[in-house]
Amino acid sequence: MWDREADISCTLSHSPLAPRLNVAMEITKQEVEKVAKLARLALTEAEKSAFTKQLSQILTHVEALKQYDTAGVEPTATVFGQVNVFRDDVMRPSLSVEQALANAPEREADGFSVPKIIE
Repeated sequence: MWDREADISCTLSHSPLAPRLNVAMEITKQEVEKVAKLARLALTEAEKSAFTKQLSQILTHVEALKQYDTAGVEPTATVFGQVNVFRDDVMRPSLSVEQALANAPEREADGFSVPKIIE
């Protein structure tokens, strides 16, 4: 079974940035509870503790990344340099109304008839 806490802790401790993590960013349990409430999530006490620890580790790691000068680095959406991998839009014939509605359980004029679901 995968232990996320151990994996994150191990990843951060073996990171090349680990020796430079001199600023520990801490998130409180109350902050986790506030975010959970805003997201309408019900968390157990064990989950609150785990998220508090994990989020603190993530914030500490992000804080360590701030030490690098990225002023001349262009923002990228992908590292592969792909531009557009979609095909060109080409007009082609589509179904007629009769073909599209051929298997409709119920029809109304030139469309599908569906039950009203708004109260």
